[in-house]
Amino acid sequence: MNEPSKQWQQIRRATLDRVRRQVIDPMQPLTTLFVTTVLLYSAGFVRLNMLAETGQNYTWLDALQILGTAVSGLLLLILSGAVMTLGFMSTKLAKVAQGNEAAH
Repeated sequence: MNEPSKQWQQIRRATLDRVRRQVIDPMQPLTTLFVTTVLLYSAGFVRLNMLAETGQNYTWLDALQILGTAVSGLLLLILSGAVMTLGFMSTKLAKVAQGNEAAH
């Protein structure tokens, strides 16, 4: 099998770099949002467990926190698939790009 030409290798490298810049990099805030959502959900879960043990009456702040924890839980379901897909795509793209560099 013939070796790919230098022009083909440059086009491939440029295409892989463009895909990373246009697809992977703009979606990185999803990861930050996911981590923030996990922290909010965990904090709400721990606080609500402590609140249930004390037996105090619920206040408006507690109701807002219950609502926030529920919304965070729903966002976790939605964002987990997106973040996992982003991670798989990023890993696959890195392997393809690394294979491209190893061919030189």
